[in-house]
Amino acid sequence: MMLMMTILVIVAESDFPRLAKFGYTYCRHVMGPMIGKPVEFEPWLADDLTLALEVERRGEQTRRVFNNVVLSYAKKHSKTLTTSTVGSFEMSPFQYPSGGAQNVSLAGTKDQARLALDPVRQMLNPQSAAYSPKLAKLFKRYRNEVHQGDSIWSVLPHDADNVEGIFPSFASCDEYATHKTQTLRDNVRTAMIARSDPLMLTISTKGDSTDRPMYRLEKAMLKHPNLRWVSEYKWVVEDRDAGLLYISCGLPEDFNGDIEDPAVWRAVNLASWITDDSLRKMWHDESVSETAFRRKHLNQWVPDVLHAGVYPAEWDACCVEGISIPEGARVWSMTDLGFTDDWTAHVRCAWVGDRLVVEADMWEPPGGGLEIDIRATADRSAMRDHERFRVVRCGADPWNAKMLLQDWVMRGWSAFEVPQKNEVMVPASSAFLEAIRKRQIAHNGDERLRWHILNLRRKETERGWRFVKSDDVSLKVDAAIAAIGAVHLALGEQGSSFESDGLFL
Repeated sequence: MMLMMTILVIVAESDFPRLAKFGYTYCRHVMGPMIGKPVEFEPWLADDLTLALEVERRGEQTRRVFNNVVLSYAKKHSKTLTTSTVGSFEMSPFQYPSGGAQNVSLAGTKDQARLALDPVRQMLNPQSAAYSPKLAKLFKRYRNEVHQGDSIWSVLPHDADNVEGIFPSFASCDEYATHKTQTLRDNVRTAMIARSDPLMLTISTKGDSTDRPMYRLEKAMLKHPNLRWVSEYKWVVEDRDAGLLYISCGLPEDFNGDIEDPAVWRAVNLASWITDDSLRKMWHDESVSETAFRRKHLNQWVPDVLHAGVYPAEWDACCVEGISIPEGARVWSMTDLGFTDDWTAHVRCAWVGDRLVVEADMWEPPGGGLEIDIRATADRSAMRDHERFRVVRCGADPWNAKMLLQDWVMRGWSAFEVPQKNEVMVPASSAFLEAIRKRQIAHNGDERLRWHILNLRRKETERGWRFVKSDDVSLKVDAAIAAIGAVHLALGEQGSSFESDGLFL
């Protein structure tokens, strides 16, 4: 008897041609010189949407490949109109012929979320220059909603952390960079699980907060094994197992090139209506800060100057591959103990030529209810320093290291209290940042130390600004605080007034 086998052929296609036809037939531009004209997608956006709307045909069934699409472009790259067009298509009878679609819009503020719906409402307004009679035959507009039969498109309150009773088939997430938490987006995304082919479309320009959900997601994407660079400034991650597509076009956070080069501006600004001349004028406009230009027109993560700690490019410029502290060198060290969720770090530094070389030993919390004798572990690292080097001074924060400091004094070590008070941390923070910017510091590129350093934030005090930890408790800075203390001790011996001010014991 012959055994018959059926081979299922999977064919990759895209819903983009159907979207493009729908956009041209039913949707209209709602502002600018193109107002009232049919929506057509420029080639760069057509390419991205073709990938975003990829489908797999398995026999008679067609399934969407990506259910979670994140697109990041510079300002004025038609993000809102694109969202409106895709959302209208997803709620139309061409996608849901039997009805029952539910679209929701969410953003960091309710007004921002409503922006995705406003263009559709303008297309449905007979008094608007963007009015589309054909779309008006499909949809009906209401104050804060759009209906199509029993399908509905509504706006979610930005502060609705516990959204209940929704069953979205399409969700638009606007300006994700402004979201302070991931709760609302998670609630909407998980509510889509029972839909057979849902789509969440997130379109955002990068922002100033590197301790928010979009920044953390982008950092994870940049480490993804499927990361693919399309150009020097555009990259794509296709996580087909998770149904996640991430496309970003903008300057890398640690960009070290010529920020005034028009070729760089052009490479990031793909839209034809953003001209070289308009970018040039914006760059030279004294009322527009460089920070705003970088964020909005070059789509680059730039922390707020009042809160930024150490910029990645600044720290990376201090990296010297293979550098280390030679045996017998004069060393200054600082220990920061963490007994709960914090890390423990022991950082040493020494002058090698005209550079202050920084090295770190770090221990993260063991988790799982386990415990380690962290004081003894850090102490062993300090003892190895005394065996290998000439330790000039060793410091620790007395808040949780009193016993450790007492042990060091009993051994005859030159031990100092370095409390994390403003009178210490304000001058120490300023000196540390200045040493980095002058490349007076050198390190070997330790990734864990880099993570701690880049998690630092600035805080204004009555004595001036100082480095502190982020509001996000998952962003650890313990090794960075220890590095500041070690450098503080080393620089203090070079004419600093810190010791004479009585800040050390």
